[in-house]
Amino acid sequence: SEGILHRDLKPANILIAGSPQSSQTPLESASTQRMTADGASETQVASTTRSTTAAGATNRILPEMLRVSDFGLARRIVGNSHVTRTGQIVGTPAYMAPEQASGMVNKPGPGVDIYSLGAILYELLTGRPPFLGADGVETIMLLLTEDPIPPRTLQPTVPRDLQTICLKC
Repeated sequence: SEGILHRDLKPANILIAGSPQSSQTPLESASTQRMTADGASETQVASTTRSTTAAGATNRILPEMLRVSDFGLARRIVGNSHVTRTGQIVGTPAYMAPEQASGMVNKPGPGVDIYSLGAILYELLTGRPPFLGADGVETIMLLLTEDPIPPRTLQPTVPRDLQTICLKC
């Protein structure tokens, strides 16, 4: 919605901020830079938190509690904002979209971030990223040549519709 392409979405770049109406204990805080549509940046402090009830059950994490961090590889989708050279591969291989990993796309679009969100969802469902080689190069080769194992194959309790959404991303 802000016209920013992150290009390095991964679990480590998603922080969980505390909800003001609950009694949560901060585990860590991080200062993050957020680029606005007009190219300015604003600093936000987000705390990674966990909340437990008296019975020990963990409270739910609501979408408004999530904060995306580390905009070091981000660029504006529109306009003349080329942070990196054309064809340069940037990002984290296990969460990188095939078009991003190939380096063949001059101007990647929102699809690269949607793919990364799907890879994060895949890991949440299965406990592992969709592709994981011995190193970054092997991971990229798997990403470019193989299809991911369907989440239900690794975790049969995953609902069929959720698997469809995950694999579509």
